[in-house]
Amino acid sequence: MVYTGRKGEKYFGIEDSWKAGTGFGNQHIPFNPMESGPVPKPIYTQKDFRSADSLVVTEVWDDQLQEQEKEYPMIYKDPFLALTMFRYKGCSGFGGGATGQINADMRATGSGGVLRTHDTLWVQTHMEDSAGANDIDKRLKGGEISTYTLEVDVGDLLREKATIKIYDFAEQSASMSCHADFHDKLFTLLGGWSNWNAKNVDGVIFTRVKVKWNDNDLSGINIKKKLMTVNLTKESTHTSDSLVASEHWDGDWSWSIEVAGILKTDALILEAEKAIANKLKQTLKFYMDYDTGEEEYWQMTNMMVETVESDDMTKASEAKEVTVKFRPYKGSVLSYSGKFAEQTDPTSKIND
Repeated sequence: MVYTGRKGEKYFGIEDSWKAGTGFGNQHIPFNPMESGPVPKPIYTQKDFRSADSLVVTEVWDDQLQEQEKEYPMIYKDPFLALTMFRYKGCSGFGGGATGQINADMRATGSGGVLRTHDTLWVQTHMEDSAGANDIDKRLKGGEISTYTLEVDVGDLLREKATIKIYDFAEQSASMSCHADFHDKLFTLLGGWSNWNAKNVDGVIFTRVKVKWNDNDLSGINIKKKLMTVNLTKESTHTSDSLVASEHWDGDWSWSIEVAGILKTDALILEAEKAIANKLKQTLKFYMDYDTGEEEYWQMTNMMVETVESDDMTKASEAKEVTVKFRPYKGSVLSYSGKFAEQTDPTSKIND
């Protein structure tokens, strides 16, 4: 009996209520293709007691079910997992061969879209016994994304990484229930991944990813690496009536964009050296698709150059390479926008 990733199965859904483990009409959503398949199962912690007349433990009991976080690394194809982080979201214009629009907004209050605070997830994991005798099925509950990144190096495909915090679990199995247009044909057996965006069937290559500051290319650097990071701290606590976390809330939010490459001018260095009052505060866009009519991007308002980092000296035979980090000024807002030509209506994948 050996467990391998072959015929393994992982998909997620949006919960009706935190830790429910079901909901949203049992609509299942395939992950983007994973490089590995983590299973962040919470574990019980134990406490023990020694009575005064004993050298060994005399009592042992469960303390709490401790949540776990693990990183899900994927090749980026569609935004459905990332959209669970947003408080406002909505879509329109899909169907009948039209171009559909997806918008999502991280601000605490706003207009447009559907207010859901943020969605929580259940994740179904199937681990296949190679002998076919003792498969393992687990339902992970109450999932929340705490860190999300998009990263691409020159010559590579865009990678998506989501750190998901899980609060509860159950030994449950369920057959995949999803419209065929959202997954590849392997899901009719076991396994399979997202296959919704036909344009991204082979992933998103480095040359399609753009970073624009105030809608302009960054001056002074030829880029070799592009990285967007979103940190959404998730807080929780246990109360006296449950061993499982019983309250959860948003912690601090932060986001940043980094680019690394060959230095061409000192424009960004000069910007980093300015006092905050004199720094440019402009909108940054991280494009996954820059084609007209099919633009897909993350937008961060009020962003400024924080640092330009590099080694102090460069060898005579090497080009000077630097890493430029952008951080938010006060009042920054994170949002997502995507246009998709002739794609299946994704409403059931975004809001109830």
